Amino acid sequence: MPNQELSLVPADSSGQQFTTTGQVDWAGLGRMQLSASVAVLGRLSAAGVEPLTVAVGQAMCSRIPLGVHGEKVLMEAMGKLKAFSSYGDLIWFGVGVRHILRTLVQTSQGASLVALCAALAECHSTPTAALIMFEMSKVLGSPEDLRPSYDQWKALAKVCSSVLAVTTFGVRLQQLLNLCGFAIIRTTEGHYGAPPNPPEFAKAVLGIGKVASGTLRDVELTGGAYCAWLAVFAEYIFGLRVQVRQDSGQLLTMNHSTDERSQVVVIIRHTNIEPAALKCTGQSYVISSGLEFVNRFLKGADINISDLHVWGGRVLWQSMLHDVFGDVVDDLLKPVTERPWVSKMLPSSIHADCLRQDALLSMLVYAAETIVSSSPAIRCADTISFLQQMPSRLPELTPIRDRLLKKGFELQQLHGAIEVGQSGGGVRKVYKAARREGYDAARRDLERYCDCELHAKPPYKFSPRTRYCIVEISQLIIVLICMLEHLDLKSPSLPTQSGILRLMSLPFETYSDSDQSRTILDSSWITGKWVHKINDRLSAYHCLFSTTFEKAHYEDMCAFGDGAIYCYMDTIVNMTDKVEQAYRVHVGAGTINGRSQNHDRILDEQTSLRFSYLPAGQFEFDDSDASLFGDTTSPSLRMDQL
Repeated sequence: MPNQELSLVPADSSGQQFTTTGQVDWAGLGRMQLSASVAVLGRLSAAGVEPLTVAVGQAMCSRIPLGVHGEKVLMEAMGKLKAFSSYGDLIWFGVGVRHILRTLVQTSQGASLVALCAALAECHSTPTAALIMFEMSKVLGSPEDLRPSYDQWKALAKVCSSVLAVTTFGVRLQQLLNLCGFAIIRTTEGHYGAPPNPPEFAKAVLGIGKVASGTLRDVELTGGAYCAWLAVFAEYIFGLRVQVRQDSGQLLTMNHSTDERSQVVVIIRHTNIEPAALKCTGQSYVISSGLEFVNRFLKGADINISDLHVWGGRVLWQSMLHDVFGDVVDDLLKPVTERPWVSKMLPSSIHADCLRQDALLSMLVYAAETIVSSSPAIRCADTISFLQQMPSRLPELTPIRDRLLKKGFELQQLHGAIEVGQSGGGVRKVYKAARREGYDAARRDLERYCDCELHAKPPYKFSPRTRYCIVEISQLIIVLICMLEHLDLKSPSLPTQSGILRLMSLPFETYSDSDQSRTILDSSWITGKWVHKINDRLSAYHCLFSTTFEKAHYEDMCAFGDGAIYCYMDTIVNMTDKVEQAYRVHVGAGTINGRSQNHDRILDEQTSLRFSYLPAGQFEFDDSDASLFGDTTSPSLRMDQL
């Protein structure tokens, strides 16, 4: 007999669930019984989700049946979600065998509910996803006494948000957004404008459900960037035949042959659609901007309105810089002789591109020298070894690998010349000054060839040729290399486009009061220092993999997550005296669970102290014997606050 712990069961105990045709029988739902064990009720309580929310959600999703294709996609995603524990199984990270998601997907309607909430969370923030679900319940005519609150939908969306983070759903979405020609609104945030109108968007999703259930032959959807999500949702989750075209009639993509009829036709419009122009003719839906609606609904709520926009998807590791920055990165990294249009380039342009690449190589080499010499957590013995490993961290650096190593050897020869006439601490001081001077000089050279708004020269000063600054991209490369050096990925999650762009303006703190206004990019030449701030490190890793961003504000934080992505320090899992191991950050998809409750953060008052007791990777001789009789024991290991 199938497990019906969270099935909707009629009063006659026949086990019959809602049908996939007609309207939702809300009166029948009010008389139904929800059968669940005490253990399952405890898991729901730990997630902050009421059984009523699950019952109503499953009833709603009876209008959006997944079918065999969708359930297979969902089960494959669930199979990639794993769980990991800390000392003594006190804290669990990820999605374990007793996670509430494992129970919800045991029924067809529960699987549809999980798939819908997870898909919404891949492109929208949790508040936006919750608002769409809230409005969908109203569109379906749910009575107020049975309708879950907005906060309940928010809790459910948060629980489900990790499911599709380990799939290619986000990659498909980002590729379609690029294909449609959508440009991000702000390069520092990476969003694609206002969110969709929630009631209209809910109707469009239900229209796709009608096609999936066979009630409707085809449906036409018209709108902005949010319609790209609808196209991916219909194709990836339901396996429907989808066609995407511009409002001018130009075909962009289709996943079937021309002999077959499209089940979902998506028409992309780049201009705003006013609410007065809306129409719904049964098989055609026009979705307008919902910024005014969202502002009115969430007025007074403790929510950043900028988090409610349409966010991009995810990018592949092997092409993430190109997928985010486009041709700007190709011009920066690809050798001039390998470009297909090199024969049409002017000699002056070729010379400028060569000088630009040479400045980038110098920046990377001087930064690598600084990182290796100042960070105790780097496992490389010297700068050349670190440079050799760079392409393995960022595959897009492979074309410049040989030139990068050549620059590294030139730097070593320079250091050999510096050693002449210097000794002891004098050599180290001269090295440090030479590194800083060389890095700054390379940065100035790169600024000279940058065409962004900040560095563009006339006649491009007021109409820059590029949206991105190659200086900031070069600094971002340095930061990413350092982050990936210490990354331990627990699930096959991919970085988000919005996360990479927000990382460029992520603020960080150092131990110096004068550095409070720095960003990670400002610190790239001293990247070995910013990793000492635990909360800044966790914020950076979370930012890279999450659709939306919340900064970790607590200095004693050892774990941080938002329901979709978690990250935690190695020190709460493994006992080690190796500094390079202790500095590792584990990142995966899922929640943080401790003491039978889900948490956004784990605080450990001893975290900072433990790092101060770790043996440094580099040693300096001290003639003083004052520390010989001091206390060198490590502080006790305990987690005092969850």
